[in-house]
Amino acid sequence: MSNPNTAKFPTNIATDQDIPIANDAFFTTLTANITDTQTSGITVANGSFNFPCLFYVEDEAILVLAVSGQTITNCIRGVQNTIAVAHNSGAQVTNEIFATCQNQLSVEVQAIENFIGAAGANVIKNGQIAGGNLSGIYPNPTVAAVGSSTSSQIANAVANSHTRNADVGTSNTSFQIDSGNNGPVLKDNAGTLEVKSFDDSSYSDLKVQNLTVTGAINGRKFVQTFTSQTTVTVTHNLNTLDVIALAYDSTNSVIGYSSLQCNTVNSLTVTFTGPQTGKIVVMG
Repeated sequence: MSNPNTAKFPTNIATDQDIPIANDAFFTTLTANITDTQTSGITVANGSFNFPCLFYVEDEAILVLAVSGQTITNCIRGVQNTIAVAHNSGAQVTNEIFATCQNQLSVEVQAIENFIGAAGANVIKNGQIAGGNLSGIYPNPTVAAVGSSTSSQIANAVANSHTRNADVGTSNTSFQIDSGNNGPVLKDNAGTLEVKSFDDSSYSDLKVQNLTVTGAINGRKFVQTFTSQTTVTVTHNLNTLDVIALAYDSTNSVIGYSSLQCNTVNSLTVTFTGPQTGKIVVMG
């Protein structure tokens, strides 16, 4: 027949209650009567024994769990297929090693051996070279790869990680969305936030649902002064034909002009009916 006991390991850890402690040639007697249900207040003549342990009191096996002085304060009655009965003072008490104790010890040892494997085949030993997704030497191996990510990529991700909702800012003056492609660049220009093209060569478009501005809206503009001129050519470099040009005299009153010609995306010509002095403001 095979061993009837079942190992606690590796699902659980066997305790002294599962494998009771033995006491060499231990013998004592009860010093008071006990009932068939009594599990505490059981007094014995000799309380010097190790526990948890199995006692035989006449024909009943008792698992002793706790002792104080010469008093058993906690026990389980009628174990090992015996029946709990009342006992009189003077009844003999012996510490026994039952077959189930040896059987339990045997299955626990076998369970541990199977878990470890022959020659430790199932465990990683100190000084062993790591394998699989690990590299280096135990007990301090490093991650070699996770999926398609290399160890250096993993290390970089860890180094650049941060706690969620705990950002305190960055020292970088620009940040590209969809980095490496054609995404726009958010840029700090002396405290002004700019949305630039991916190569920072021009401004990028910005589309929003609703836009609330609490200060002034400052468009692109160019100002050129002139003195006693009938025709004024303005090089504004705004890179667009969609411009508005206004002429003002020295008192900032608007001067009417007879014609305005956009020569290129960066220049225009204003013609007056006669010589004028003032400034031309180009916005676009």
